[in-house]
Amino acid sequence: MEIHDLIQGESAWDQFRLDHFGASEAAAMLGLSRNVTRNELLRMKKTGIAKVFSDWVQEHVLDHGHSIEEKVREITEGIIGEDLYPVTCSLGKISASCDGLTSGDRIAFECKQWNAGYGALVLAGTVPEEHAPQCQQVLMVTGAEKLIFVMSDGTPEKLATFGCCLTRNGSSGSARAGRSSKPILPTTYRPSRSRKSSAGRPRPCPRCASRSPAW
Repeated sequence: MEIHDLIQGESAWDQFRLDHFGASEAAAMLGLSRNVTRNELLRMKKTGIAKVFSDWVQEHVLDHGHSIEEKVREITEGIIGEDLYPVTCSLGKISASCDGLTSGDRIAFECKQWNAGYGALVLAGTVPEEHAPQCQQVLMVTGAEKLIFVMSDGTPEKLATFGCCLTRNGSSGSARAGRSSKPILPTTYRPSRSRKSSAGRPRPCPRCASRSPAW
């Protein structure tokens, strides 16, 4: 794992986003995102410039959990008894902007804005399928033993946590095997010849959420 000293909003950060396949984009690459299709993401990777792509990701891809991230990180530190540090890291071209990582890289932390429906799933011991690929990628890039997935509004009253792990054989919904396949790079994007809306296109089976996105 390589750690990058980057400041969000600066040109180096924008270029890093464009040049790497971020964990926050993983759901879109699997066709699991509610907001962005795989083809839209690849189109932006292929045709966008760094600043344009970075702003697009900020608006269309990222969850708004970052707005309450600091408060939730402090609460989570109290739960696990260790300090968490935000970090941007990569493993080759695969990257992750981790909401928190312990000093020994043992535990990672991912924060999402509170959602009643998703919160119920987390309390029941399930990471929502739309967020699972991001957790898988964070675990893979950081090499952490465990990831604490948290949904909250920044208060202890509305806070749901679940710890997910990446096993050696890539099971437990955190498959690693797909990463070893030949990457599907942005060069595979082909502009659509049709002007028809992409709404209603077939979506992958929900069970595919256990696959790692083949970038």
